[in-house]
Amino acid sequence: MVSLAEELSEQDVNDLADHYAALAPPRAPESPGNDLGRALADRLRCADCHGPAMHGSNAGAARLAGQKARYTAWSLQQMRGGTRSHGSAAKPDPLLAGLSNADVEALAAHLASLP
Repeated sequence: MVSLAEELSEQDVNDLADHYAALAPPRAPESPGNDLGRALADRLRCADCHGPAMHGSNAGAARLAGQKARYTAWSLQQMRGGTRSHGSAAKPDPLLAGLSNADVEALAAHLASLP
């Protein structure tokens, strides 16, 4: 893969980035964790940074809607434990510190279910 990427021009890289950025992730099936996850997203005020539809922001907050629940749960666990940054929050993130593993799974399931 590296040898293929080395052949790309700067314009090719920009064109590929634009193409992949425009793709909408597939919608994940509804999950039983959505009610708890929705309540957690509201309590944690995720929309303040990630936008009302959780599609990310121009300020650099990532899209959360439609991401795979397993990846989102892993990311949240990493942020909660301090091995991954969460915006400008301290490591570990005090916002996520009180979340149980079940809370993380429910929040990830809710975010995955969003279009």
